[in-house]
Amino acid sequence: MQTSMQYKFTYKDIHRMLPGIIGTYIIMGVLFYALGLPVLGLLNTAGGAVLLLLRLTGLTRRTKMASLLIFLQMLLHLAAASFTLGSYSGFYLYIFIYPIFGLVSFSKKEMMVVIPISALAFSACVFLPPPDTGALSYSALTIFFGLNAAAMAGFSFYVFYQYFKRNQELLGELNRMAFFDMLTGLCNRRAMTSLLKERTSGKLLLLDIDDFKKVNDTYGHPAGDEILQSLAGIIQQEMPPEGTASRWGGEEFLLYLPEATVPETNALFQRILKRFARLTYPGMALSVSGGACALADPPYHSFSCADNALYQSKTNGKARLHWAELSS
Repeated sequence: MQTSMQYKFTYKDIHRMLPGIIGTYIIMGVLFYALGLPVLGLLNTAGGAVLLLLRLTGLTRRTKMASLLIFLQMLLHLAAASFTLGSYSGFYLYIFIYPIFGLVSFSKKEMMVVIPISALAFSACVFLPPPDTGALSYSALTIFFGLNAAAMAGFSFYVFYQYFKRNQELLGELNRMAFFDMLTGLCNRRAMTSLLKERTSGKLLLLDIDDFKKVNDTYGHPAGDEILQSLAGIIQQEMPPEGTASRWGGEEFLLYLPEATVPETNALFQRILKRFARLTYPGMALSVSGGACALADPPYHSFSCADNALYQSKTNGKARLHWAELSS
């Protein structure tokens, strides 16, 4: 996963774009051959073959190397086409590829190299060759200009579309990390706290796995993670549709039941307790203790109340539910 808040293109993106670039080289090569320009045709065909080899050998995994090779090859092709056909052919438009790609991929230091080189290449391809060398008719040059402009527009659209799409995916992943527990799939403490700040009624049920430290000490943390996931699955299956379950921390789970009565909350706890106890683990009897209370405003009073009730359940023998009254 990306560690930055902003998505940067990787070798996978270059790998994905290469077929389109190779296809463009081949189409241009065929056009040049058909127009009686074998040198440009050979140059484009060879360029497409090099990029195809780059893709097949997996060298695109070395992102900077692949980018440099494509950049140098592109400059060679643009210079050859511009000086052979003239600046009216519009091949200089492709020089904008790297500044555009760099905006969503390169660091500031790399852009300080790319932009000056691109500016020099653009000036050389626009101002040094004549507008029309006579190699093609004016109408043919106009067609080439249109093709090149369309190709650049398509490339720009693709790059920015992928960039914004990936950033939306990254933002979604960051939101999931911020508000959901990655191990159990339940919402986390932050999400539950935010939710309860907006609620004024309902019941809270705080669950804690009994003797969970023994599980980690005896069987290791992978076994503990498996048990946490199993309990989270049971909770999700037993929760009423309007309720919300969270991993409150460690082996604690906080359930918010906005419409449940006391008997309904008791019944929910018993279902969870019985199903969890039926899980078989060598040498381990699995159980949960619970503390419950009504939700109050501000909610942190309720958190403390549920925690105190949970403590009473542990003190009184575990595998049971204790209700507590809110204190002012």
